[in-house]
Amino acid sequence: MTSLSLGTQTPFQRFEKIYHDLSSLVQNSSPELHPDSQLILKISWITLVDYFDMFCRQQFMALAKLLPEQKFKFIANGPEETSILITAKKLSLDSGEAINNTFNSLIGKTPLSKDECLQCSTLLTQRSELLYTSEGELPMVEAKPIFVRPTWLEMSDILFGLAVDITRVTTMALKSKLDPASQNFTLITAAADKLLEARFDHLE
Repeated sequence: MTSLSLGTQTPFQRFEKIYHDLSSLVQNSSPELHPDSQLILKISWITLVDYFDMFCRQQFMALAKLLPEQKFKFIANGPEETSILITAKKLSLDSGEAINNTFNSLIGKTPLSKDECLQCSTLLTQRSELLYTSEGELPMVEAKPIFVRPTWLEMSDILFGLAVDITRVTTMALKSKLDPASQNFTLITAAADKLLEARFDHLE
């Protein structure tokens, strides 16, 4: 069985930190103080959504590591943990439905409601619309202004709430699948409980 260690920070704790850091940056980026405040808002949103994507992949990996019966699904030339990493990198997470399908295939549970799926898809699309790519050039931030600070903060709160729900629902689904008579039950339960820990917020 792969190591039960999840590192010093859980997937949610990593996303939680960047959410609070970027929210603080945006709250202090008034046009009066920062002429480039519109650019700050856009780059901050792109960064936050990228970290949300990373959070989903890391949560998937954490759950996969704690579900021994799932290890046969990860086919790669290498140890189990490498196989899980390869699978996580290949996941398609470009919509709320895709995120639901990903976790449902792993633990038999969809973490987002129908309305949350629509919200998630809209927010992820917003990130894509901020970027355009000129032929032979790196992606650039779209010049058209579409953000104001209150809108950014509202959208980030929604995205943060989705991360909370994904963490809570998927972790509880994992715990419901654990067999008290199985080997390492106590260790796996403790590792699952760690996924529900937050540094600044409450998940339960």
